[in-house]
Amino acid sequence: MKNILLFILFSLTISISYSSDCVDSDGKDIHEDGDLIIKEISRIKNCYRAVDLAKNCSWGATRDVGTVIAASEVCEKKFKKNKPSPILHGYQQIMVNACNNHYENLEGTIYLSLNAYCKLDALLFVYKLSEAALEAEF
Repeated sequence: MKNILLFILFSLTISISYSSDCVDSDGKDIHEDGDLIIKEISRIKNCYRAVDLAKNCSWGATRDVGTVIAASEVCEKKFKKNKPSPILHGYQQIMVNACNNHYENLEGTIYLSLNAYCKLDALLFVYKLSEAALEAEF
């Protein structure tokens, strides 16, 4: 089970790359301004769009931790509204621990970035599961 979860997380994390889609709501390129990226992510109300912007604006460096935190906060608000089961919280914790275990002994800013995005992918995965569970109830 842990190997499957790790595979899912690492395959999702590989998608981190520089993108030309790092723009604010007016279409202005914001890739060079970390504070503006965080501000723009924080304004977004949709978890998927917040994650997309965080990934599109990634640098592969320590700065990504702040953008991931902003996106995580957007998703956490939505996740809590879904009233997820303790099982989903457990899955998330297992995946976060897998991220930490994988990157804990690696040095360099790229690994801080990869760990942050790995954790964000774990949150996004359980968020999707919580949405699916809500839809199944109706």
